[in-house]
Amino acid sequence: MNHAERYTSYEGERAWPTTGKGKYLHPSQEAPKAISRLLAEAKPLFDEFVILRYRAANEPPYPFEWVDYQEAWLDYAAALARISSLYQRRF
Repeated sequence: MNHAERYTSYEGERAWPTTGKGKYLHPSQEAPKAISRLLAEAKPLFDEFVILRYRAANEPPYPFEWVDYQEAWLDYAAALARISSLYQRRF
């Protein structure tokens, strides 16, 4: 889930940068609500559900960083361990 402070959407040649107001909210403003909705509506439908939080922009120099690298690493590793455990029990 992107938590960038700004972002630009593209529709053909037209660019639509986020403003932080109205319907042009920055990803960082939309992320908490989106995560809550995913956890409530999508997570129950899957055996494993991991949300990886990051900040990325689609403008040069295209920066990328994890919101919390340690949390992302631990969540992903734990999911892999649980999935591996389920697979081992089947065979």
